[in-house]
Amino acid sequence: DKLMKLMRENRTTNEQELSSMQKSTGQTEKELQLLDEKTNELVQCTNSQGEKIEELKRVQQKIIDGIND
Repeated sequence: DKLMKLMRENRTTNEQELSSMQKSTGQTEKELQLLDEKTNELVQCTNSQGEKIEELKRVQQKIIDGIND
């Protein structure tokens, strides 16, 4: 009888822990998805800045070439 009671208590505890782990996993997945989205935004922003820098370098070179002529 004590063994059955202990087994039921363990089962209940295990079910609660499993439920908690599943909720935690779901939250972690949401956080990872958000992190992935923000990382993609950062990469796009960095690429855009790189393109702007290259354009500024081209304009600067044209100005320098114009001054030297």
